Amino acid sequence: MDHTTMKRTLAIPLLLLLAACPKHTQLHEIDVEELGFQRQIIETITEDGLIREEIDLNRDKQSDVFNYYRERTGAARLLVRKEVDINRDGVIDNISYFDEGGELEREEMDRDFNGKFDWIDHYMDGHRVMSEFDTSSNGQMNVFNTYANGVIAQKERDTDDDGRIDYWERYEGGKVVKVGRDTDGDGKMDTRE
Repeated sequence: MDHTTMKRTLAIPLLLLLAACPKHTQLHEIDVEELGFQRQIIETITEDGLIREEIDLNRDKQSDVFNYYRERTGAARLLVRKEVDINRDGVIDNISYFDEGGELEREEMDRDFNGKFDWIDHYMDGHRVMSEFDTSSNGQMNVFNTYANGVIAQKERDTDDDGRIDYWERYEGGKVVKVGRDTDGDGKMDTRE
């Protein structure tokens, strides 16, 4: 493999990774010409008045990244949503939502690429405060983590997928300090460890 081909091979996954990261929302500033390929950018206006920017990072004539902007009078566009097709199958795998200040508010992910979002992170002031997971692949979130100052503080789990929390873990300094279980199905903690 020659040097140019190697640069192209490495650049496309790198750019897709950057596209998935909410901190790199201005991909059009990356000098892709130097890497030996061009990407296509198409802008349209959505029915709700947002500017939709479609980006084809790997020149397969299929958009990989979709940025949604709101125009602001006297200010730069505001990114309100970013959608990314990470594995290039034509299905969105990651959606990031941003607040009016441009901070990440929520991120939804399809970890196993089955077309269903199974991981949602919630943010406040740019910090993750809660995560929800569907570990059973049944379309219902069954694990809920809460964070304090970026460190896990509590985990709640529905271990039998009946829609009720029946397992709790409390953390201090990132380590489990207390475990509780609901053994009779009434939604209340019966046993503590």
